[in-house]
Amino acid sequence: LIMRQRGVSDVRQADILSFEDGEFDTVIMMGHGIGVVENIRGLVSFLEHVPRLLKTNGQILLTSLDIRITNDPVHLEYQKRNLSSGRYFGEIRMQFEYRSIRGPLFGWLHIDAEMLSCYASKTGWNCDVIQRQPDGNYLARLTRRQNQ
Repeated sequence: LIMRQRGVSDVRQADILSFEDGEFDTVIMMGHGIGVVENIRGLVSFLEHVPRLLKTNGQILLTSLDIRITNDPVHLEYQKRNLSSGRYFGEIRMQFEYRSIRGPLFGWLHIDAEMLSCYASKTGWNCDVIQRQPDGNYLARLTRRQNQ
């Protein structure tokens, strides 16, 4: 509704991994939106699927967070437990609660820029980090390699 009120005429709401309708210039995943892929496997599935949604010279713009940039002992311990159990340190599990209402437990991926670049390269993407913040937040642009 808000997008239509602001003049966007073609608004879609769908699961991006099953969406097949359209060729777009850009897929935008701000607000750490890449986190919806939940884990590294989900990231690979996303990177393999999304070219079907983009025009030849299309791009993905995304923000994420390198969670290693912290001094919080609770966060550092969580990362350590992930690594010791064979998971990537940025794969987190969350649950929202409001008053006595609890939502379901779900996964979220905070991927550092170097790991994003590695998986992007493995799946046919170029990864350019456009901006990095001292707190670990960053903005990246993914484009398909020309021979893809």
